[in-house]
Amino acid sequence: MNSPDDKPDLSAGAITDILNIGHKAAFLHKHGRKLAVIVAVLVVVWLIWPSGSKKDASGYTTESASMGKLVVKVSATGKLQP
Repeated sequence: MNSPDDKPDLSAGAITDILNIGHKAAFLHKHGRKLAVIVAVLVVVWLIWPSGSKKDASGYTTESASMGKLVVKVSATGKLQP
């Protein structure tokens, strides 16, 4: 039975056993560099790879500027207030 004078085991191994994180830490320690390289390669490919659509997705069309008559049409609904 534990008495008030007993000190808990606070070693790193005991803490990882209590928290059940030993296997996760070992996995990341063993494969962490490989995972980081794979993620970095995927990010670079995603940034460089062209999108599926070659058309301009913004919906704007461009045209050469030219001089000419400017026509403006204004419309509105509702009553005019004086």
